[in-house]
Amino acid sequence: MLVSLQRFSCSASFCVAVCLSFATQKGFGQFSTVINVPPDVAPSWIDSGTQLNLSAGGTLDKFFWVGNGSEANISGGSVGLRFEVDNGSTANISGGSFGDSFGTEIGSAVNIIGGEFRLDSVPIEGLETVGNTLPFDIPAGSVLSGTLADGTPFAFSDLDPDFISDGTITLKAAALPPVGPGVIVVPSDPVPQGVRTAQVLVVDDGGVVDDSFNAGWGSTVVVAGGQVGNNFEAVGAQVTVSSGSLGWAADAFEGSKVDISGGSVGIGFAAHNGSEVNITGGFVGTSFDARSGSEVNISGGSIGDYFSARSGSEVNLFGTQFVLDGLDITASLTTGTPFTITDRDVDLSGHLADGSQFSIDLNSIDHEYAPSIFEPLALLTVTRVDAEDGDFDGNFVVDGADFLKWQRNPSVGSMQEWETNYGLAYPLSTVAAAVPEPASLLLVVSGIGLLSLRVRRT
Repeated sequence: MLVSLQRFSCSASFCVAVCLSFATQKGFGQFSTVINVPPDVAPSWIDSGTQLNLSAGGTLDKFFWVGNGSEANISGGSVGLRFEVDNGSTANISGGSFGDSFGTEIGSAVNIIGGEFRLDSVPIEGLETVGNTLPFDIPAGSVLSGTLADGTPFAFSDLDPDFISDGTITLKAAALPPVGPGVIVVPSDPVPQGVRTAQVLVVDDGGVVDDSFNAGWGSTVVVAGGQVGNNFEAVGAQVTVSSGSLGWAADAFEGSKVDISGGSVGIGFAAHNGSEVNITGGFVGTSFDARSGSEVNISGGSIGDYFSARSGSEVNLFGTQFVLDGLDITASLTTGTPFTITDRDVDLSGHLADGSQFSIDLNSIDHEYAPSIFEPLALLTVTRVDAEDGDFDGNFVVDGADFLKWQRNPSVGSMQEWETNYGLAYPLSTVAAAVPEPASLLLVVSGIGLLSLRVRRT
């Protein structure tokens, strides 16, 4: 779960005022102890008679507990891994970034103040007018997302795993500030903790993005170098990783498309219902999880152990060789035509379209020593591709990116092959268009005024 902060969009004093105003309207009493973070040092918990106000620049401990009879007003700053609101306590949330585990116990009251609220991909009705409130329960397996009063996107879901009890959440509509800069380049620009509709974040060489970053609906994140921290979440966003790194426990929720052509993605990536992940290069770490309703297309790069494909997911492999349970089935496959693998409790190995070797254990059940699991109702297809001359990166298109690869390593093939076949594309449109090439990405970004992103030399 993630709530993210855009420091440029709203002052801390405004957000605190929103929280305190809502608390007053709800009739909350005075407190004998008030802790303002900053400048005060944050405790690990608060209990009866205590009010904590967290604003921009403040940080709470990795595990924070809002005890019975206390109140937490979160208008900015950073909340750690686990934030729990106990029975008889209150939390007013209008800003800030949250870790991976947000909890509300039965009998607590949590007020989320903002706008653009959605359940999965559907806008929530009844909150069109500023000041409107709506008690709201999040169905199991769904994602509540939106934008907080300070202009920062957020997402809550038991898939992540947040644990939110029914009868504890109230949504309140607030006027949202204008969307911030259209293009943000890290490290040259200030680093936000989230991006909104029509915003583009580019992480270039030397750039560092903190943990718990949220890419909200209609936003774009381009990782072309540098480092993005752990607990990254995308909801209805476009994400491209061509170099650099994306940290542990990243999530692609409903409406998100993630294209990985280089760099590395850390342990525990999860593709959720309604998301699409295309991997044509780079390295994706251990414990990749294709959840029900997700689509994952793999034509290159490498993936660590413990690959999971759950019932209702779709995993499509594109390669030049496929060996099923020790038997090479490549010759029996029709080039360009997907073939469904229904076998389980066997090994599937071979070479992907970019020449990378792969091996996946198709275990039908999850057990302690299984390096991966493909549940029987997960769709698995393999598609044979025959490499075209000049397609040096194996992504089914002969273009400028192949020239760059040849320039860095002429042993990959002949420049005459590239010149002869320049512009050629495979008739596999879903894969050919899956990932923007670095060269074309530069054109797209420069078209919106970003001139600092450049082709790297290695």
